[in-house]
Amino acid sequence: PDTLGNGDSAAPAHADGDIAYFADATVRVLDALGLGAVDLYGSHTGARIACEIAASRPERVGALVLSGITEYDAATRELYTENYVPRVEPDAYGRQMVWGFHFVRDQHLFAPYFRQEAQFRLAKDVPPPEVLHEGALDILKVLDTYHIPYLAAFGYETRARAALVQAPALLMQPEWGPPKLNAAAAEIAELMSQGRAVAPTGGMPGYALAVAKFLSATTNN
Repeated sequence: PDTLGNGDSAAPAHADGDIAYFADATVRVLDALGLGAVDLYGSHTGARIACEIAASRPERVGALVLSGITEYDAATRELYTENYVPRVEPDAYGRQMVWGFHFVRDQHLFAPYFRQEAQFRLAKDVPPPEVLHEGALDILKVLDTYHIPYLAAFGYETRARAALVQAPALLMQPEWGPPKLNAAAAEIAELMSQGRAVAPTGGMPGYALAVAKFLSATTNN
């Protein structure tokens, strides 16, 4: 499901919703679909939501796959809060259109996207224009709410919540991931009772294969 306030989802009911709020929304989706325990995959903000579901409702999670999860210190949280999610409004010249496209493109170039120096360059290809176009449309649809899940992610107390996770968990270290996030994956994995980190090779097919093998082995056990 889309995170509330992103994509085609409804806007959050609370402008200051935290990750627990977004986790509850996801669980309500599972309830509406009649699903009990499920395997969860989450990336970045989604990884924090999945982690929170596993920490707060262990009976709902069979296995967990997380990518791009970390915890920000106070200085980094302030830096991201001030620079990552600018408030953008439509104007008579359509400048929000250009901003939306570059917001999406630059996230494939740098991490964080607003630090555009060589040391923050990502080791990955920029997606084709069609993919960037679709991403830009997703952002433009939610100009007034896109920042809410980001702010929730920046403030998430990942370490304390990860220590409560009992489900088998695979922490991904993708080839294209920022070194700091990949290092954080190993740290978070150690906090979990059944966590381990993996650095698959072979691009996206290798990444997907590592996830599939983990979930298959977990299900078989």
